[in-house]
Amino acid sequence: MKPFVQQFKFDVQREIFRNLPFLFFSLLMPAGFYILFTKVMVSGSQGEVQQFSGSYMCSMIVYSLIISAFFGLAVLLQRDRRSGYLTRLSQTPVGLNAYYCSIALCFMLMTVLSTGIMFALAIGVNHLTLHIGQMILIILVSLIGELPLFVVGLLISRVGREETLSVISNLLTFPVAIVSGLWWPMTMLPQWLQVVGTSLPTYRLNHLLNNIVANQHSSGYDWLIIASWLAVSGLAVLIQEVTLRRWRFSVKE
Repeated sequence: MKPFVQQFKFDVQREIFRNLPFLFFSLLMPAGFYILFTKVMVSGSQGEVQQFSGSYMCSMIVYSLIISAFFGLAVLLQRDRRSGYLTRLSQTPVGLNAYYCSIALCFMLMTVLSTGIMFALAIGVNHLTLHIGQMILIILVSLIGELPLFVVGLLISRVGREETLSVISNLLTFPVAIVSGLWWPMTMLPQWLQVVGTSLPTYRLNHLLNNIVANQHSSGYDWLIIASWLAVSGLAVLIQEVTLRRWRFSVKE
């Protein structure tokens, strides 16, 4: 237990308290977009404004999760792997279990922080009515729904060059946010893009969060899509790991 606690303290210090660019992009930028779109670029009746405030809060929560997965997690894993940090940890008696558990807990904490900031803005700035049960449920659903995104982050962290990872992260983050309807309504997109967007886990997670805000029942189909993405991305990571091991073995020979 002590090695895990030490590892977690170390990861929190370097990834949260000492990583200001990551905090800005994953926490403050979605919060800024939320204030901009709900207080400056929206008009209508009080009911319409309230509905949009709740919906856009959910969108920015999901957007924050995308940034954390495709930039924060992927960059961290690649950096630790390229620096030899993971190799050194694997040679210790503790191994890598404490490391991976610590990273998972660290990013779960980031999820709680991002949702908490959105709650504060939605309630404090836009006077959105959210009960404590709704807020807890939103956090729990976000923690589960982000799993496919983090597995994809693990997958892309395997690329060899930092420049390549930066390009891949950008190519994933912004198109996924747009196609998932996080920035503007899906109806503004071409029909074929709407089909693509509704099949993404980000759209389904956003739909689940909106149902919670609206006090509606969750859709089993949304969970099915998220679980399918988790299974497919997990299989891709497994295939990637097996392929890399075989390649390393053949190189040694």
